[in-house]
Amino acid sequence: MKKHGWFIVPIVAAVICLIVYIVRLHGTSDFSPYATLATVNGEPIAAGELQLAFDQVKTEVIDNLGKKFGVQDRPDFWNSMINNETPIQIAKQKALRLAINLKIPFLLAKKHGLIQAADYKTFMTNLQIVNGQRRDAHEKGQILYGPIQFNERDYAHYIQSNLVSDLKRQLISGLDISEEKLRERYESMKDANFREVPIIRGSLWSVHAGATSLKEQEDYFNKLRSIKQQDAGSIPDVSIESIEMNALTVKRDSMNWPSLVAQARSAFSGEWVGPLQDRTGFYLLKVENRIEGAYVPFETAKQVIFQQLAKEALAKEVNEATDRAEVVVKQEFGEWTPQM
Repeated sequence: MKKHGWFIVPIVAAVICLIVYIVRLHGTSDFSPYATLATVNGEPIAAGELQLAFDQVKTEVIDNLGKKFGVQDRPDFWNSMINNETPIQIAKQKALRLAINLKIPFLLAKKHGLIQAADYKTFMTNLQIVNGQRRDAHEKGQILYGPIQFNERDYAHYIQSNLVSDLKRQLISGLDISEEKLRERYESMKDANFREVPIIRGSLWSVHAGATSLKEQEDYFNKLRSIKQQDAGSIPDVSIESIEMNALTVKRDSMNWPSLVAQARSAFSGEWVGPLQDRTGFYLLKVENRIEGAYVPFETAKQVIFQQLAKEALAKEVNEATDRAEVVVKQEFGEWTPQM
């Protein structure tokens, strides 16, 4: 999965060689952030990287274990024994897996010549350089996108996102796909991915209401149901209007009536949508006319298809690199205690 620049893939435990020498319940945090606690294909994973990963997983551990067993408020939560493990041990292992996953794209970028180094010390050196440049630019009144100063996590997001984009571009340039194959892909995707929104015309009955009681809600639904059963008509306190949903109105309509629009797109002429409750009230739509949207031309869609193929190629390469990864966990990992 990708989450705002962090490229995350599952680790297949069976194919990873883990060598763990010492694992202690209570450790010491007296480690340099540059201390190597594990390696992936010989590339070091530093304590600073593991701390970043730990900061991401600790809330999940608190939620999953603390709330499940009712110990999240205990002052000794992290060292409480739960099913023969402590939360700190579980969180450290999760942090290790995440740090490994995050390292793989850097190793691929290094392999493809996009970066010279993938170690934590280089990362921190670059962060200091970038922050110095951004500070100077800010003092000179120049336009900056993003924060004036990156913290470690935000900078990691930033460079991870750029690396993934660079890897995709490189993979696109190396793809050798015939026009025929691209057209086959286009034909298989065009109904789901390359069709403009349909034009839907119909009658919309609505009751605009704010906070309502359950009895009032049921009353509104009953009014709209009676209109549907009568196949049109008007009822006091229920508005009726003719509407058209199309490519020009889809953004506005989706903001006002997200549920209504989602269901209307798959409705055919003569069908009813609702009654249903949406953001600003209660609605009933009768679709009177539906005109299918035009297909996006192949030449326009081609670049999107290339992007998708590059994404698939990158995911395949990352998965294969992960499966082949040789991970060595050093003795110091068992002695390391992350900062809370």
